[in-house]
Amino acid sequence: MAVEEGEVPGIGELIWYYQTGDQVLSSPVFHEGSLLIGSDDGDLYCMDQDTGELLWKYKTGSSIQATPLVKEDRAYFGSFDRNFYCISLPPAGSGGTGTLVWNITLHGQVISSCHWYDDGLIIADNWGYLYSIDDEGGLRWEIALTEMDIWGSPLVIEDKGRAIIGDVDGNLWLVDLDNGDVVWDRSFGVDTEFYSSGTYRDGLYYIPGGMDEKFYAIRVLDGEVIWSFDIGIASYSTPVISDDRIYFGSYGFLWCIPLNDTDGDGNISMDEVLFQSSINDYQGGSSPLLAGGEVFIGSDDWHLYCFDSDTGEELWTFKTGGYVYSSPALHDERIYFGSSDRSIYCIGKRPPGLVMNARPDIREMTSDNMTAIRIKVTDEEGNPIDGARITFTSSAGFIAFDSEGNTRVDHMTDASGELIVFYFPVQVSSRSTIDIGINAQREGLREASSFVQIIVEPGEKGPFSQDENAMDTSKRVILTAIIISFIFLNLILLSVSMIWSMRNRNEEKEASP
Repeated sequence: MAVEEGEVPGIGELIWYYQTGDQVLSSPVFHEGSLLIGSDDGDLYCMDQDTGELLWKYKTGSSIQATPLVKEDRAYFGSFDRNFYCISLPPAGSGGTGTLVWNITLHGQVISSCHWYDDGLIIADNWGYLYSIDDEGGLRWEIALTEMDIWGSPLVIEDKGRAIIGDVDGNLWLVDLDNGDVVWDRSFGVDTEFYSSGTYRDGLYYIPGGMDEKFYAIRVLDGEVIWSFDIGIASYSTPVISDDRIYFGSYGFLWCIPLNDTDGDGNISMDEVLFQSSINDYQGGSSPLLAGGEVFIGSDDWHLYCFDSDTGEELWTFKTGGYVYSSPALHDERIYFGSSDRSIYCIGKRPPGLVMNARPDIREMTSDNMTAIRIKVTDEEGNPIDGARITFTSSAGFIAFDSEGNTRVDHMTDASGELIVFYFPVQVSSRSTIDIGINAQREGLREASSFVQIIVEPGEKGPFSQDENAMDTSKRVILTAIIISFIFLNLILLSVSMIWSMRNRNEEKEASP
């Protein structure tokens, strides 16, 4: 949930994705060129935000659905294993991993995200407790607010020294953050469910009521409802406020309603709604991101949606393989989020890329032959790319840079964007299809991949097999001579043994009376 500054991508193309071990309901945060996000597999993941490369991960004892808080090279987050963690974040490019600084065991599972207050953390668990923890893991105070689950995060009003939080049974509390005392509490009825964390503006707290199908503007001073909006369908989304508008999700729709009850009748009516845009959702749990005149929100229909923030017009969608409960985040003109398909996604406008053409001189050959492979690399406008690094994988045989079979690690295109390499097969016993994968990379450009197929028939010998065959023949001759010598020696020993045995028997007969 956020209103963020920065340019938006304009289109939702896949840049990279990374698959974890379980669904990803956590939302991403950023630190020195990396992305941090939790997974239900119990790991906190740290990815390179540009490439999606896994830098490191930190294992806890259960699911991580809370969004981490990053502050001064530390990350703070809770887990379903009932622990709240502080880990240190390694400097960018150091190759280090996140390491535990401290953890504290709470009464229940930690689903909600934490907030910073007075050099410490405010956090809730699903057993109904609210905690204040100092930055070294010491417990300042705890308070048991309810016997019902708390799923939403406490909303901290820092300049007031207050936090407001609700439970899934329709209860709401305002708590003094200096001592943990309850300032007021209010019950909205058993049909109300405060799964959302709500948002704050100018003394009012805005939050949907779940299955009671209403949206509330509540005065923080005393907990009184100033106005409400009858949505008509359930909502669990955390709202976003921009200027004089409120954006939030519900079953089926993204809503945009006015921030204020201009006619003063205590209700926002349907004819006052600025727009409602279809998102085909049946949970209403994702929270919107507002940036650059656009609104981004996830849906149970497996899509991330992008709408015009003024009109509600759908601009584009991006499909994943599962529910999108994770709230999207914007960084460097890219959108990042998680999905129940176990993946972390980075989407936006793909960077300009390489175009590669690879052509072997011979596509069908015998195993005692070789072939040149001619490679051409350009940009998307057809301009040659000098110094593109070319790498190869082959199911059999090897790649050389000359016809003599000499190899090297790096192959680079020349000023014309071209490279010629040579493929040498191995001896095959039957007609075989060889796949050769080719990858081209150049800094600042999206890499290109291709492959060529070569049919290899049996030959009299491989291109470098003459010496090997001669060596094999010599080995066979020597081995045969050794075997014959061994057999001959055994025959001699057997003959000697038989003669000796017959002599002994004759001597025994002569000696007997």
